[in-house]
Amino acid sequence: MHFLPNKLALACAIALSLAACNDNSSNAPADPAATKASLMQTMDEALRESQALDPYGFAIDASSIAKRKALDSALLTRLDALDPSVLSERDRLFYDMIRWDLQINLAGYELPQSQIPIHHFRNRVVDLADDVGAAPASGKAARTVSSGFDYFEQSSAERVAPGDAAWRRDLDRPATAPALATRARATTAPLAWYQDHLVWLKAYDAYLAEVKHQFELGSAQGNTLPDELVDRLLAQLNSKLDGEVIAGAYLGWQLLPGEADEALSTDYKAVLDSINGRYLALRDYLDYQHGGAYGVRLGSGECDDGFCGMTNGRDWYRWLLKKHTTTNMTPEQVHELGLSEVERIFGAMVKVCHTVGKCDSDEVAQSKQSGQIYDFFRYLNEPAFFYQNPLAVWSANLNPGNVAGAALSEPQQQALAEHERALREYNGFKSKAALVLPDFFDAERTIPKLDYEVVPVSYDEAPYGGVAWYQDGNPQTGRKGQFFLNTYYPYGLQSWNISTLLAHEAAPGHHFQITIAQELAAKDPDFPQYVANASYTAYAEGWALYTEYLADHDMGLYQGRGLYDPAVGDVKVEGSPAFNNQLQYFGRLNEEMLRAMRLVVDTGIHWYGWGHDRAVGYMKENSALGAGDISSEVPRYMAYTGQATSYKAGQLALIRMRESAEQALGGRFDLKAFHHHVLEYGMLPISVLEQKHQQWIEQSK
Repeated sequence: MHFLPNKLALACAIALSLAACNDNSSNAPADPAATKASLMQTMDEALRESQALDPYGFAIDASSIAKRKALDSALLTRLDALDPSVLSERDRLFYDMIRWDLQINLAGYELPQSQIPIHHFRNRVVDLADDVGAAPASGKAARTVSSGFDYFEQSSAERVAPGDAAWRRDLDRPATAPALATRARATTAPLAWYQDHLVWLKAYDAYLAEVKHQFELGSAQGNTLPDELVDRLLAQLNSKLDGEVIAGAYLGWQLLPGEADEALSTDYKAVLDSINGRYLALRDYLDYQHGGAYGVRLGSGECDDGFCGMTNGRDWYRWLLKKHTTTNMTPEQVHELGLSEVERIFGAMVKVCHTVGKCDSDEVAQSKQSGQIYDFFRYLNEPAFFYQNPLAVWSANLNPGNVAGAALSEPQQQALAEHERALREYNGFKSKAALVLPDFFDAERTIPKLDYEVVPVSYDEAPYGGVAWYQDGNPQTGRKGQFFLNTYYPYGLQSWNISTLLAHEAAPGHHFQITIAQELAAKDPDFPQYVANASYTAYAEGWALYTEYLADHDMGLYQGRGLYDPAVGDVKVEGSPAFNNQLQYFGRLNEEMLRAMRLVVDTGIHWYGWGHDRAVGYMKENSALGAGDISSEVPRYMAYTGQATSYKAGQLALIRMRESAEQALGGRFDLKAFHHHVLEYGMLPISVLEQKHQQWIEQSK
């Protein structure tokens, strides 16, 4: 739907008193109520019109991109016509938020984003292949996308095969990604269902053709993927094939109701044939090892694996960093920041190694030269540190989720005991952290009324779901937030990750960040849907990482108020509370190191020309991450470019904001108030939050 001039005229008519809709020479003050109304209308229009332009999430062609650009330009023009100085503090933030979004979008339209239409971390071709053969029993006729959907920001990593997945919540299940919506057809007559599905099939068919066309454009212009990523993409495409046919593609057509006429059946079959042919044509074009014409980047030289090896790569990468970090940091600044953080954190890791008696010295150089720090890393990845609940001893018919009353073998009894130990220890940390939280968060304003619960991941989902993740609850219905924990070996995390994982995912991490915003929005009937749908990884993950810092720096969860008492037992005796407490602290450092290394490796690959192997070597040298984690982390950075830098960038921005407030306010600084100020309106671009922060400091003086 085009944003036509008559709509702009209508907007001005609705808000006659706005200065921008009047003669620019007028000095009449803007009407605050009319200005707010126009802002809210603009945010509503941004959601509604963008969804109308791309209901299925397929619009990557030049014409569709031009329409999106025209829409965003018109919306920005409308914002420019407003006087934001008359808005309330809250609404001015919302004005700045949508303005930031529109400006970053408009800059992105000048880049050839569509020329990498899919990769193994964002593969809508594969994600939707199962829907081709759908039938009314599936309950959906068309996969539509929710308002706020951003094609180039979606992650489809939940479909990655077990051997290729990195078992971390922030990799596999982005909390900030808008969920796909479906149109239920359970009550629709079968014939009408098929007619609706045929519309979607034709759109998917055209999308397949456009994906191949965009790859061809990228190949011609020098904007292509490296072989490492093409190989992963081909593996995903082939996984949906049964021979040379999309598996199950014709099942729905075979179930067409008797009242379907020959024309519908013929049209339906022709579209399925076309989809299958275009799917194979895409696969064959990318298959460079078997004659495919795609201009894959081969080799391991400088920039062969990163954006700096593409024609438009450096401008594109600068824009991606800005979009993901929501700051103006340059690639050089991000890289240097990462190097300094890696050095600091590695030094702290060595100190833990020395404290527990695994390193003879707390000097970094000596621990590296002797290899003791790397022995320590390997030690921490031994099976003994994982909950020994092997998936292999269970079945769909008998597992911890349905074991009540069943006779168990000895291995199953031992596995069940480990499953229960994991839940007991995680719930133990939850209870201890809950006692500390009121010291750092306002009980009335910033501690959610809605609690969360620890929920074990099911047997069926264990190989695919990730180690742990948070699922938000519903304050209006009372449904609790849920922290899902994978207790199955080898798909869980080491037991020394309990403290940092729960602080990050649950309280005071994502559970607080999401639920507080939900509760505040529910109390405000004017809370705009645009803001409720906002998604900024730098904010969401920055907050979660900040809470890991808070748990250590302020809450004392590694100094006696957490899972283990550091004063009990000999710290050098394995299994003692003091020893286990040090390992919990190491878990915090190891997770922080992952985020710091991302700053280095992402910029290393895409700005400084690092190859895949150099990136893998750097991560092995500086962390206790397992080989499986690293082998999937690096391709993730190669594909989902710039996104991984947002986590640490967001955390460090929040720490800087807190330190600036402490310095400016001195004894008047209130940590509880600071936390409320950060969380009260939900996700914001970091640059907008920094503006809010300066205002908060002035108001707090």
